[in-house]
Amino acid sequence: MIFSDLENELTAFVQSRSPAYLRQMLSAGCYVYGAGGYGRRILALLGARGIHCHGVVDRKFTGNGEVFEGLPAFAPKALEPAQAEGKCLVVGVHSHLAKLEAILAYGRSLPFADVLWNADLADALGAEADNYWLTARHFVIEHLRDFAETASHLADDTSVRTLTGLVRYRITGEPDHHPDYNLSEQYFPPGVLRLPKQISFVDGGAFDGDTFRYLRSKGIEIGDWAGFEPDPRNFEKLVAFAKDIPSRTALFPCGLSDSFA
Repeated sequence: MIFSDLENELTAFVQSRSPAYLRQMLSAGCYVYGAGGYGRRILALLGARGIHCHGVVDRKFTGNGEVFEGLPAFAPKALEPAQAEGKCLVVGVHSHLAKLEAILAYGRSLPFADVLWNADLADALGAEADNYWLTARHFVIEHLRDFAETASHLADDTSVRTLTGLVRYRITGEPDHHPDYNLSEQYFPPGVLRLPKQISFVDGGAFDGDTFRYLRSKGIEIGDWAGFEPDPRNFEKLVAFAKDIPSRTALFPCGLSDSFA
């Protein structure tokens, strides 16, 4: 019943923000909020699709006639309502550190025709706008029965609420729909998993050794550690960190896949 109701809710939401609707909103031109790597990618996609971008908004700008990627650059407070009216604001920020609630509130405080945020962009601009979990909404809709099957094997209400919350969030992108979380217990919440005194750890995205440090902070002893990290800058940090640990270590400057390329 939970997923039946959820399917009806999310299907209606997707219909209200269809790719055709989103492209229609963009056709009048837009501003992009975000001058980081993802913002640059969105700017490139807008240009490739012939969508006119009037400027870029970011808190790092002063609003004194700056230019970013050849476009006028605005501090949020410097953009006038008359400039926003009838245009779209495209949120070109996708980071767990960003305050999406504040960005959406900013966009909705001005007379933009609409605000397009992360969950909209793969539908509005194509698969090239993906980032981490971002993908076309129909992918999630088509797999709702798989999520329902997973939910049927969960033993507690908290787990079911977490799963349904994530499904809802990946469709809507609304921050209020994201389930509560506790980063300090994200891998080993109390009472869920018991490990032997010493473990072997295969780290499929080792970053700079952050998960290794997390495990040790929980009193978990790691005998053997295989770390995979494809980003060269992150791999340098990983190697530097590994020099000072006693575990038997093998580090690989590559990612993992379920098949050979």
